[in-house]
Amino acid sequence: MHLWRYPSLSIHGIEGAFDEPGTKTVIPGRVIGKFSIRLVPHMNLSVVEKQVKQHLEAVFSKRNSSNKMTVSMVLGLHPWTANIWDPQYLAAKRAIKTGGPYRYFDSPVCSRTKTPCLFYPRCIVCSSLKQQKQ
Repeated sequence: MHLWRYPSLSIHGIEGAFDEPGTKTVIPGRVIGKFSIRLVPHMNLSVVEKQVKQHLEAVFSKRNSSNKMTVSMVLGLHPWTANIWDPQYLAAKRAIKTGGPYRYFDSPVCSRTKTPCLFYPRCIVCSSLKQQKQ
């Protein structure tokens, strides 16, 4: 459950390449690769875009290919963060405290940040603090 806290790269596909079963004897004239990078708080969208472009261009230039490569960002969004004082978040916290049908952990408050923690005991912050105390 804690994986959403980390950036990730997802490859969505390759457009223009032959993907059917059988022998591939034709090299396509144009191929488009599609991927996305999930940003997390404190990552700067424009810095990540620049770093990705620089890396891809550096790797491509080492190939000494006569082909051309262009890198473009179709959509760029800043990381999503939640307001832990939002009425819906607070309602979830109250429901957890009162032991509704989904109660499966001890405390809805993160032991490190002292803020509502809906992922306890699987929260990596809370669980790492427990291990340090032992």
